[in-house]
Amino acid sequence: MPGVENACFISYKHPPDAPDGPRVYTHFWTEFIDAFQNRLQSYLTVNPKIYWDPDLRKVPGSTYPQELSRSLCRSACLIAILVPEYMESTWCLAEWNAMKQLATSRTGGKAAPTHIIPVLFRGNKDQAETFVGDHILVDFRHITSPARDLGAKGNRKTMEIIATQIDEAVRRLTDIEPCDNFAIPIGQELTHHAFNDPDPLV
Repeated sequence: MPGVENACFISYKHPPDAPDGPRVYTHFWTEFIDAFQNRLQSYLTVNPKIYWDPDLRKVPGSTYPQELSRSLCRSACLIAILVPEYMESTWCLAEWNAMKQLATSRTGGKAAPTHIIPVLFRGNKDQAETFVGDHILVDFRHITSPARDLGAKGNRKTMEIIATQIDEAVRRLTDIEPCDNFAIPIGQELTHHAFNDPDPLV
């Protein structure tokens, strides 16, 4: 059986397009993910890299890319970057549930909470804790300048703890099921406004 291809799969809600039409720009969410991924990668001691690809996610209404399904299947764990819109997105919820199912099948029904690592970037903590259930929530709502703040002493320690969890998840998973026919059963990306979204800077 094949081994792990990705140490962890970063699941996130694709940010909205620029208000003045298509152009090259960096949204605050993706700025955080880029800095977070780079910092976290530097702490890993396993060979597979962290997977995230902002180019594979399209505008609302597009269908779920097959490449994302395969990449999720070949990952040892999932990191969910939580904002209110994440918990309202059909794609994000499908990725979350798919990893829960994969982890359960890989461990014979005894999936550890570390198979999914939720990182709260923006939103209401109480709502996020209800959403993640038994998973331990990492609270990074205080981050305002990702590249700078993630290098602060307390945040570095948190990143090291996350990296250790990922290292352990990869080492536990020496073989995984074939992923050629694995597909997350979802069509178009839809957003269900289930939450009263707070101030985005809180």
